[in-house]
Amino acid sequence: ESIPCVGSCRHEETERRNKKEATCVEDGYTGDEYCVICDTLLTRGSVIEKTGHRWDDGKVTIEATKEKEGVITYTCTVCHETYEKTYKAENQQPQQPQKPQGGASGTPGQQPKLPSAGEIWTDTETGGNYIVLSINGSVKTVEYAGPIDKDIRTVSIPDTVNIGGISCKVISIAKNAFKNCKKLTKAVVGSNIETIGSGAFMGCTRLKSVTIGKNVKKIGAKAFYGDKKLAKIYIKTSKLKSKKVGSKAFAKIYRKATVKVPKKKLKAYKTLLIKKGIGRKASIKK
Repeated sequence: ESIPCVGSCRHEETERRNKKEATCVEDGYTGDEYCVICDTLLTRGSVIEKTGHRWDDGKVTIEATKEKEGVITYTCTVCHETYEKTYKAENQQPQQPQKPQGGASGTPGQQPKLPSAGEIWTDTETGGNYIVLSINGSVKTVEYAGPIDKDIRTVSIPDTVNIGGISCKVISIAKNAFKNCKKLTKAVVGSNIETIGSGAFMGCTRLKSVTIGKNVKKIGAKAFYGDKKLAKIYIKTSKLKSKKVGSKAFAKIYRKATVKVPKKKLKAYKTLLIKKGIGRKASIKK
């Protein structure tokens, strides 16, 4: 739900508040969008349905005999809750029931729950949380919401991710996704990413190297603000325009940083990057 603009503020810098991740058993919340300048509520968030447990393949914890049933114990790979199911001996081999795929809820053997738009999905394989953008139609898309582990040291945003058995393109990085990840040193932005949100890597004080993928069209305000050790930036995209790069996107990074850009964009990007905060002592080259 959008809130009408008030006053003369243009709401150029925003942040999401009251955000809560969905867990296996509790609903989450996408968060409310506020202007950081005038503190106006711009957009109210929505409830994110709980994801449900993701059961592993199960482990035989009690062997079955001809006289006694055995037990298979399943463990949720996210919250580590366990579920037990009995089985009967058949030639002394357990017959394991089929486990659910992806983010299915309930007990093993149930059909998986398909994700819905707005839902946050945790993927342990890539170590990230994703917001489902579109799950219908020919193109399925998600936004990288942030890492599972805030102490992550390196990250490579994938081109695609498996959400509930569905392959989805990862097309954006959310606002503040890696904000204040103090141990992050290297980040590679996937080739399907089109938008890097405001403050996405702000305050990553140990970040040294960033690769910006070939399809990035928009970089939000203060996306890399305050990354004082960021000394190497590799920009592969040729799609950046001054109006699509937010203010101070590269401000207060390492003042002698080296930035490599596409040959045909060298002149234009020199002007753009300096305008968006890169120090004049930085080396911008093809």
